[in-house]
Amino acid sequence: MQKSPQFILRWKGQEFGPFSKEAIDQKVREHELSLAHEIQVDGKWRSLRSFLNLQSQTQEQDRQKIRLKRMQDELDQKEVSLQGAQSELDKTRDELEEAKRQPKRLHASPPSGPVAVPSAYSCPQCGSPFPPQIVKKLSTLGWVIAVVGLLFCLVGSLFALLCFEEKKVCPSCGYCR
Repeated sequence: MQKSPQFILRWKGQEFGPFSKEAIDQKVREHELSLAHEIQVDGKWRSLRSFLNLQSQTQEQDRQKIRLKRMQDELDQKEVSLQGAQSELDKTRDELEEAKRQPKRLHASPPSGPVAVPSAYSCPQCGSPFPPQIVKKLSTLGWVIAVVGLLFCLVGSLFALLCFEEKKVCPSCGYCR
């Protein structure tokens, strides 16, 4: 196991220690040491304040390096997934190009508009062979109930909704029966 570096401290010419970095931090927190103390680093004396500032700057730089490394790893992962998506896109393009090169098959388009279905029905008005459309409309009785209901009781007019009738309408001429 690696032993943490030891530092000698000096106050008003008197030297004491050695102390580890952790012990120095603890003594500063407990106000046993002031930032005006001097510390010997690599054979040179400097103020404890500048040493601790330098240490915190170094720690911040280390954190930034770790953060940058993590971001670079995420970027690499996204680049790999982007390359995979690009290869799938290229494959799909190739399949599309291959489909375009193959001979086209003729597809019968669905007819537009009504189609005559052979049946025994024919419109009495125009003679159209198309079957009638069934439309639900409010019957005459329904209209009478609605008007009387509105005159006497608003709730009574709702009974008109029960009086619908089905009417057959020719899709060609609109004849209704």
